[in-house]
Amino acid sequence: MKKMVILFIIGSLSISIWGYQLRSNTAYGELSTQDSSRVWDDVVSVEIDVTNADDVMVFASINMRPIGDNTQAREANYNIYRSDLATDSTGVIKRQIKFNTESGVMSWGIGTLVHIFDVSSLSGNKTYTIEHSNQGGTSYNRNVWSEIQLTAVTLSTLQSPYYDLGNDVKRIGGDATTINSSTHTAVPGLVSDALSLPGTGDIFVVASINNETQTEGETVAEYKLQYRTSFSGSWTDLGNPVQRTVVNRWDNGIISLTGLLQDQPQGNEYQFQVTHARISGEEVTTENSNLVVIALSHTGGRFPAFYSSLGAGGVTIREDATSAAEVTSTTITSTTNNPNLFVSTQYLLNASNLEDLERLRAQNQIFLGTTAGDSYFRYMPDNDNQGAGGFVGLFENLTDNTEYTISMKHDIDAVVGGTINGDESLTTKNVILCGFQTNDDEESPVPVNLSSFYANYIGGVPTIYWTTQTEENNAYWNVYRGTTDSFETAYQINAEPVPGNGTTNYASDYVFTDLVPVIQNTTYWYWIEDVATDGETVIHEPITLEIPFEDEPVELDIYGLEQNYPNPFNPSTSISFSLEEYSEVELTIYNMNGQKVKDLEVVRTGLNGTALWDGTNESQIPVSSGVYFYKLTTDNKVYQKKMLMVK
Repeated sequence: MKKMVILFIIGSLSISIWGYQLRSNTAYGELSTQDSSRVWDDVVSVEIDVTNADDVMVFASINMRPIGDNTQAREANYNIYRSDLATDSTGVIKRQIKFNTESGVMSWGIGTLVHIFDVSSLSGNKTYTIEHSNQGGTSYNRNVWSEIQLTAVTLSTLQSPYYDLGNDVKRIGGDATTINSSTHTAVPGLVSDALSLPGTGDIFVVASINNETQTEGETVAEYKLQYRTSFSGSWTDLGNPVQRTVVNRWDNGIISLTGLLQDQPQGNEYQFQVTHARISGEEVTTENSNLVVIALSHTGGRFPAFYSSLGAGGVTIREDATSAAEVTSTTITSTTNNPNLFVSTQYLLNASNLEDLERLRAQNQIFLGTTAGDSYFRYMPDNDNQGAGGFVGLFENLTDNTEYTISMKHDIDAVVGGTINGDESLTTKNVILCGFQTNDDEESPVPVNLSSFYANYIGGVPTIYWTTQTEENNAYWNVYRGTTDSFETAYQINAEPVPGNGTTNYASDYVFTDLVPVIQNTTYWYWIEDVATDGETVIHEPITLEIPFEDEPVELDIYGLEQNYPNPFNPSTSISFSLEEYSEVELTIYNMNGQKVKDLEVVRTGLNGTALWDGTNESQIPVSSGVYFYKLTTDNKVYQKKMLMVK
């Protein structure tokens, strides 16, 4: 079986192409903070090979709860750092956890922390570690228990800026920004740089956000992602907003946002931001937050992504339900090269029908088919609390070319206090479930170093040109044309292979004339496929060619391809033409898709230098009624005409 890879070529820049992959790895760990201490302890580490990578995204999903019988609150702090360089870190994110006496639910909290690390000067295996501490105080038996999944994904694994998976990361630390308005405004510092897609595809966006209030009263804050293109126009919401109830000024919390901007064209200078607003209460402060943006080119099926969402209506489950309920789901078909699946979520939780003394623990979980990921818990103290949630996961060792269902389920893990009637309910809403496939196995180097690829329309004929700087075992080329940017709808237009140059370190120029008829005022896409001697193929990112509208046909030194009679024509139509001088002539019928229908025999009735002569054909044309082209080709000229067939 031949292996097909599609690559993206820009302009006439020389590009060195090597193996292409998104490596990924994940690890799980759990640990308690130490008594009477604010020291940082390592919870779990993940190792990943960063060779040929420009960046690595590291993402932590955190379950945390108080441990120990001290009744004071805890402040759980988290930081991810590169183990051989502690100063290369994410910065701190934190969650205040209030002690409560209901041991059956405890004050479980959910948090995420994401960052992109620059590894362009590094190679080999690197280790990233997440550490935690209890910064709430040094009192005895006042600890935090953390359960963490730590995931790493390498980015930009080709050695050229023109093939990179574009990405950006923004971080604000303790320099907090406060809002006291119900109008959403951008969080200063959480606005991305311009990001261009290297090819048609999706853009994955995720943010981990800290917030608190500066007042003693209860406050509800809301956050959402927005985007715009080319630095123009207004910002557009991306995905669903998420709210969080802040109990008092000591209550630091973590909010997770994620989104996927789908099926976007190449380029466009995309920009993303996080906004915040105060929904109720007094003022809201946003601090210690990270925003990450990744461009995922889908050309040739690379990095397939998935997306599912659920709005404010949500899905509700009762305490007396016998099993977990599905919240949302979608599907993805894996590609090849040892695929893994990276999953990211956000959601908002509400409890209802809780009596004054009742407390609820919510459980949310991701499934790949019937395979369950880790469970994440959120403490719901009453019916009014807005509980933000979000987590990530990595499902490893998928089967190549297989459809998978990804779903989120929720359940009420426990209810304590009061009189439990079974009508206590949990609603999960404002959900985003998205992610993308990674590939751990490196693809083979491609056989050519392509430095330019372009097309011209001269004299009524499309001509394409390409240049290679080096070639390795390059047997031949095929040329494809289509009327959309999807290679699946393209067709091969070269009757014979275009010979390659085998192995060479010298520049090689190629020219191919497209003799298949084209339609005026139409855009065409052209692909070139280089085929190695071992049968491996690479299809390069297409170029486009605009065919202009011409009021008069281009004569090209042909005295006139006269009107066929009758018109509309039929299988016994006579086609007459006249030339300036004698030459070999071919006459061919094509359909509207540019596919050859029939070669017609040319009957010569005279030969007299520059004198006119006629060619007539009366053979049967095996086609149905419709619009067709006939094309006359001489030694060095081409002429074509559109006609209507009526049978």
